Amino acid sequence: MPSSKNPPHYNLFIKGAWAKPSGGETLEIRNPATGDIVGVVANGAEQDVKTAVSAATEAFPAWSRKTAEERADALYAFKKLIEKNADHLANLITSEMGKPLKEAKTEVAFAAGLLRFAAENTRRLEGDIIPGSRPGEKILIEKIPHGVIGGISAWNFPLALFARKVGPALAAGNTIVIKPHELAPLAALEATRLAGEAGIFPAGVLNVVPGDGKGVGTPLVEHPDVRLITMTGSTATGKKIMAAAAETLKEVRLELGGKAPFIVMEDADLEKAATAAVLARFTNGGQVCTSNERTYVHAAVYEKFADLVSKKIAALKVGNPLDAETDMGPKVSEQELEKVHAMVEKAVSQGAKLETGGQRLKGGIYDKGFFYAPTLLTNVKEDGHYTK
Repeated sequence: MPSSKNPPHYNLFIKGAWAKPSGGETLEIRNPATGDIVGVVANGAEQDVKTAVSAATEAFPAWSRKTAEERADALYAFKKLIEKNADHLANLITSEMGKPLKEAKTEVAFAAGLLRFAAENTRRLEGDIIPGSRPGEKILIEKIPHGVIGGISAWNFPLALFARKVGPALAAGNTIVIKPHELAPLAALEATRLAGEAGIFPAGVLNVVPGDGKGVGTPLVEHPDVRLITMTGSTATGKKIMAAAAETLKEVRLELGGKAPFIVMEDADLEKAATAAVLARFTNGGQVCTSNERTYVHAAVYEKFADLVSKKIAALKVGNPLDAETDMGPKVSEQELEKVHAMVEKAVSQGAKLETGGQRLKGGIYDKGFFYAPTLLTNVKEDGHYTK
């Protein structure tokens, strides 16, 4: 894990080189488990977005003309770099957003797999030949790249979401300008540094502009030369992006939050179901868009299932995410902790029963970070609204 005494510094990565932000501002990235500064990154602005988009636009013609094999080879090389530096990248993920190290290592492997998937599919971007409306006429439909892609990723999977956006964009012959989330940009920037030093991608093909939504995200969405926006984040932000993108008629790909149900039927293996329910809810501190957000249990097995879940929750170890025995680390920020607590309080006010948890953890390591107790609510109203 990076030392707070000598945290890594990252600037903007534009046109194959590191550049200082136009406004000279930086962001301190703090470990949510300890409060230590684990990185300092450039805080980009609109002018930086314009520079990055210009670089991506300039690089697009040559990159799009490369063969599928050439683009695949570059992505395979990137994948190998990720795998070679897996431990280092996993430690960065844990330090910047609090994910237990064992889960961070899984994320790094997932990121490498996403790059492999993109590389493998470069040869599968096939077109179609269809009959025309006149005798002897055939219509050729060819799939061509959009141009410059704008990527906006979330903090809960800082490396995997970076790979999920960069891989497919570059595989298809596009260039990209991507904004990693301001709470957790280190793993993405470090992966970019590795790729840059290895000379994997031509200058301008991959551009990374860290910063907040107002300074970087909005200008990226609104830029007329960005032809497609891909974003992972909240539903509220997704609505704003879609509205802003409409002004320039760019395509939009949104991966937003959800309320995934976990359903336990009468004939279920309750031990396995309870284990799966807890795993699906508390992995990554519950900070996953496909988490077990609500659990429906058949009345015939409800009491036994609830008892099993309660015991498994009680056995969860919350603490230092670097500890191999830790099951759940801190929330990514105090704002996220307060949001969760407000949801719990609102549920209780509407009649839900707090079985366990429901408060910020205190004492020892807990006083330094944003730790929240694993929580179980029962008697929750199906039509309840616990968020703003």
